Amino acid sequence: MSVPVSHTTPAATSGHVSSPGHQAFVPREVPRLPYGVVLQWPVRFDGTPAGYARVWLGNVLIVLLTLGLAWPWTYRRSQRYLLRHTEVAGHRLDFRLPPRVLWPRMLVTVVLWGGVAVAAMGSPWAGLLALAMCGAVWPLLIYLKVLQRVSSVAWGGRRLWFDGPWQGVYRATLVTLVLGVSTLCSALLSWHGHLQQGWWMTGALVAAWLLYLPVRYWNLFQYRQHHIRLGPMRLLWQGTRVAMLGVFARVAVWMLLVMSLVGGVALMGVGGWLLLHRPVSDRGAIVCGVLAGVVVLSLVVPYLEARLINLVWNKTGNRYLRFRSQVPVGPYVRQRALNVWGVILSLGLYWPWAVISNRRLRMQSLVVWSRVEPEVLLAHWPCRESDVPPPALPVSTLMPDGPGLSTQPSFVSRFEA
Repeated sequence: MSVPVSHTTPAATSGHVSSPGHQAFVPREVPRLPYGVVLQWPVRFDGTPAGYARVWLGNVLIVLLTLGLAWPWTYRRSQRYLLRHTEVAGHRLDFRLPPRVLWPRMLVTVVLWGGVAVAAMGSPWAGLLALAMCGAVWPLLIYLKVLQRVSSVAWGGRRLWFDGPWQGVYRATLVTLVLGVSTLCSALLSWHGHLQQGWWMTGALVAAWLLYLPVRYWNLFQYRQHHIRLGPMRLLWQGTRVAMLGVFARVAVWMLLVMSLVGGVALMGVGGWLLLHRPVSDRGAIVCGVLAGVVVLSLVVPYLEARLINLVWNKTGNRYLRFRSQVPVGPYVRQRALNVWGVILSLGLYWPWAVISNRRLRMQSLVVWSRVEPEVLLAHWPCRESDVPPPALPVSTLMPDGPGLSTQPSFVSRFEA
């Protein structure tokens, strides 16, 4: 198995501004272990449903009492619990994003969707225009979400960096945005003008949007993974468009199988109901359709998630680190489907147990392969403002075979050729 190569250059880190009292960061070569020696760091998660339920219940009460205004603080509480119960190479993760930073994204989201709802109540065309304007701003919200999610994670007292330009999100999502707005315009014109040909055009636009969706996902993952930095190291992503198309092809086949099975069961149920000489009301048909849709989504969406998680992280790395994700697709789909119905049947009370079980399965399926000792990496990882300065290490500990490196993973292996 080959390792992506990424050379760290001064130009790649020239934008770093050191905090007062710290020297400016000058990138250095991180000492690696001897050729072929690779440390494996299993990701461990020790959160419990009961512990997270206490945090979640407190968050629900706070949000209700503040009419949603305290969402940034509740989001920080939940993310801190999940990250602080995740351990990699002897160091726990942490959440370092101040709640006030989340306010702009929250405010813009509320204003945009509120404007769309108010405009749609006036006239459908006004609502469509507002939705188009919302689509023009939406990539900025995606950029803020990615930036905040990456930069909020800290490991060993060091915060992850994200240096992607905001224009990259527009390049990744522009085609899908145009196709989406065009589809809505075509559907509205066909509905108002009773145009049969308009519905054919709408169907063609929907098909084009679906066909382009794998490319959109590929563009977004390439943009995000290529701009994540672990101190002096920049991650790379070697996923290809063909691999992404393969994932969506598998998802399409799985969706057809699920829809055929669910549709067959629904038809047998309706047929049995009619044999009892009981008519099917419109309300009953709607309820059956909604239940069938929920069943299909609860089986198809987790299948897509598991495939994407494995594809993205198995192709992410550099010459120092790479990731190995082995999320089992079958158990993941089964667990997520049970969680969905647990949340529905419990009226939302099962949510903490669903979050913890999903998190545990994803984290325990992830392993970090490293050609550098964790303490050596931390010693070469500069701190930002509000981060804890790195401990002073002897010069001997900066060498791959130097003494003083007490943190050892469970075993040592070699990359496959």
